[in-house]
Amino acid sequence: MKKLIIASLLLIGIQGTVQAQTKEGVRRGRVDPEQRMERKLDMMEKKLDLTPDQKEAIRQVDKKTLAQVQEARKDNRNDVRMIRKEANDEYKKILTEEQYTKFEELRQDRQDRAEQSLERRK
Repeated sequence: MKKLIIASLLLIGIQGTVQAQTKEGVRRGRVDPEQRMERKLDMMEKKLDLTPDQKEAIRQVDKKTLAQVQEARKDNRNDVRMIRKEANDEYKKILTEEQYTKFEELRQDRQDRAEQSLERRK
């Protein structure tokens, strides 16, 4: 009887673990950083009416920033904010003043929603 109970608990545990992972072993709902970058770029293209040149320039900034952030995290450095500020400065050079203002508004809206979500979880 004890063996049956232990075997049942073991199977339930294994089933829970399998359901929590996809084929690649990544939790469901997680988006690859490059996919997140492309989604952000698509949103910016639609909301800010980016030109093809602007879109490509921002893609290059984002790729460089992503690589720098990943490297900083590997080294356990706290340079991520500085890296993102540098990327933001490059956005400012690429976008028109009107586009940059709208971009900042969109970013602030996203940040506000994230803060509200965190408050609801408490």
